[in-house]
Amino acid sequence: MITLERVELTSPTDLERTSSNPTEASANSAPLQSSQRPYRLIWFQHFHKAAGTSIVKLAHANEEVLYPRNHNGNPLDAEGNEIPLWTFSNTELRQFIDECEELGVTFVANEWEAVDFEYLAQDPRVVLITCLRDPLERFVSNFYFDYWSGYTNHSSFQEYLNSDGCFTMFNYYCRILSGHNIQRQPMTLGQFQEAKKALSCFHHIVTLGEKDAFQNLQAFLGWTTALDNQRQNKSNHLNRRVIKLILKGRIDLIWRRFTHRKQLPNSVFLYVFQQENQWDLQLYEFSKDFTSTVSEMY
Repeated sequence: MITLERVELTSPTDLERTSSNPTEASANSAPLQSSQRPYRLIWFQHFHKAAGTSIVKLAHANEEVLYPRNHNGNPLDAEGNEIPLWTFSNTELRQFIDECEELGVTFVANEWEAVDFEYLAQDPRVVLITCLRDPLERFVSNFYFDYWSGYTNHSSFQEYLNSDGCFTMFNYYCRILSGHNIQRQPMTLGQFQEAKKALSCFHHIVTLGEKDAFQNLQAFLGWTTALDNQRQNKSNHLNRRVIKLILKGRIDLIWRRFTHRKQLPNSVFLYVFQQENQWDLQLYEFSKDFTSTVSEMY
């Protein structure tokens, strides 16, 4: 196990954050009402199939303001194209945050590549959050989502692995956070350290599988509407999806859902996945300890 120190930001903006962070409140004081808070922009790094859509829905339910045009929280331009925040320079990021403040936007999701999280963490207006899921569970969920939806024709875990996109590769979290998400070469220790440094900049990390993970997020952000109240009935959701597929004439995808029911990989694949995915497994374990420690700061 590689052990690294967490990043400690010592710029003057850290002192600003201590006094002006909207989620900070003493143990004996009531939380500030939204109208009393200084401007806050929640910046959510969304990893595929790690409860990202649930967090976006939760933000909306708690009256956070999303970008005027967006897709699942990801900002869109006037033509409906996703704004590539991950390509922005620090100056462009600051200008984008300024624009969000002017528009009253309080929640932004970024689902694809990483931005300069250390730079964002130094802006007292920004609160960085993300959500990590057990790497194997995330991969299995991603496979079935893509196969059932027709995004891939690979019908097995082995075929799907490394087939298309960073989210099919080993060490997906580390690839995104370190910015080395295009090439399929194995991750290095240096790239893992870059990913861990980036994750250390976040103010709150939801670790799926940990007790009260979403309740802790709500308490951290001052959200009062619970996720459980927003969850749709799974059977109704499945029925609506099936109806949509019928209307689109995609009977083949309905057949996939019923002939390839969700199950865990075999022992051979599990062994290979555990061996080749060590960096993400370490990052996931790190997030469990990091969450509660950071939450105490706000």
